[in-house]
Amino acid sequence: MTLQFDADSDEGRLLSVLLKKYPVTVEELKRLLRMPEGRLERVLKGLVLKGVVVLEPLPGKTYVRLKRLDIQLIGLKESQRKPIKRAKRRKKDSEKLLKELREEDPAYR
Repeated sequence: MTLQFDADSDEGRLLSVLLKKYPVTVEELKRLLRMPEGRLERVLKGLVLKGVVVLEPLPGKTYVRLKRLDIQLIGLKESQRKPIKRAKRRKKDSEKLLKELREEDPAYR
């Protein structure tokens, strides 16, 4: 069974780095993800408990190794993202503004 993770979550970001770059130390992950050490440790601990990664402590370094490769990162499609509302000018408003400018300033005539 494939494990699914949200691509924008901390777990998803960490797993995407592991899938692209291997082997990775905890220090490299902290630097690449720009994540505080405590938060990174919590995310790693959760993934270890789920059986997704294994931590391999060596003298001076701790490597993170993927235990499972059946991982799917799921994110929102562009069509699902909430669009940003932008101010829309109506044609009537533009015409009204031009008419006022023409009346006030002879250069617009």
